[in-house]
Amino acid sequence: MKRIILLIYLCLACFHIQSQNKSEFFKTIPAINSDTPEWAILMYSDDPNVGEVEDLYRQYYEVNKFVKTVHTQNHKHWILLVDPFLDQNGFIKYPTRSEEDRQNQIRKDIYEQQQTQRIPGSDLGWVAMGPFETFGTDPAIPISWHKNIYAIDQSLSDPNILICGTEAGGVYKSIDKANNWTLI
Repeated sequence: MKRIILLIYLCLACFHIQSQNKSEFFKTIPAINSDTPEWAILMYSDDPNVGEVEDLYRQYYEVNKFVKTVHTQNHKHWILLVDPFLDQNGFIKYPTRSEEDRQNQIRKDIYEQQQTQRIPGSDLGWVAMGPFETFGTDPAIPISWHKNIYAIDQSLSDPNILICGTEAGGVYKSIDKANNWTLI
């Protein structure tokens, strides 16, 4: 008897591992009842076709008045998160490790190419110097909108000279091609 229960458990675990939909895609997963729309039931299923969910969603709201619910909020959140993982048939498919590595290499090559582009008429290259992560008042939460330089300009008479204005009101001038700066 224990072997049969173990076999059933392993089969269910394998099925769950293969499912592509994840609970992390939803803010919360409510109980499904008779009032739950068909599109929402399909959206919460293990391997939904996103195109079918969208068709059912549109059909439902052509007939019913739109009311914000936990299902509509989950739909909005879910559709944004699954979009990068959709295959040509509309199913959620995660890339293999080698596909992820290839995509990351392409992103890295593009980034490096952008970092080494030159200013026309100059041999001065732009290189990201950082900071690459900045933090708000809570040092555990990174923020992306933090800026320290408010203005930057290139000299018309000498393209090797750059001047920038900072958040605190300081004005800096590049003094050589190595991007060494001095306060002016």
